[in-house]
Amino acid sequence: MELENFKKSWKQFDTKLIENLKLNEKLLKRLNFGNSKNEMQKLLVTEQLNIAGTFLAFVFFTAYSLRLINEVQYSVPGLIGSSLLLAYLSFSVIKVKNLLKINYYDSSIVGLQKALSKIKVLVLRFRRIEYLLMPLLMFSLLPITFISIADLNIYENLDKLWLQILLFLGFAITIVLVILVNKHFYDRKIRNAEDFLKEVSQFEISE
Repeated sequence: MELENFKKSWKQFDTKLIENLKLNEKLLKRLNFGNSKNEMQKLLVTEQLNIAGTFLAFVFFTAYSLRLINEVQYSVPGLIGSSLLLAYLSFSVIKVKNLLKINYYDSSIVGLQKALSKIKVLVLRFRRIEYLLMPLLMFSLLPITFISIADLNIYENLDKLWLQILLFLGFAITIVLVILVNKHFYDRKIRNAEDFLKEVSQFEISE
């Protein structure tokens, strides 16, 4: 009789243990889904802020270029820079649209992984273009930047050592910052989101 009671109690304990394990797995899945979504939400907010900043820069440089339309040494590079800013703006808009398309509620794990892979490919594709255009963008905006902020004619001061050093440092720092932000923020967020989904997929396989 005692043995039967022990078996019955053990079976109940075993059932509760299995239920608790399944509950913990479900909670962990939800947590990882949430973590993955949070990582991508940070990227979404970053791109939205980037759109706002790029749009303001586009408006400023376009307006200033048109204001100096008769001074081709300013207006031509300024309008070229504005066109490049418009290209950067369109890249960010496309990335935001794709980030907003990710459905964390009705998609399968495989579907989410495919969506993240698509985002990664898109980011890398645009990044190559952005890196290639960056030197042209910076140099095209320099004349208007200096004349508008410091009332300095960059063409008349290019032979000055202090200006050459300033331009070199500004260019180098900008390039390094862009690379670091992309590598240690953007890439890491996508990688974290993928890792969270991998953990969820492992639970599904084990089931």
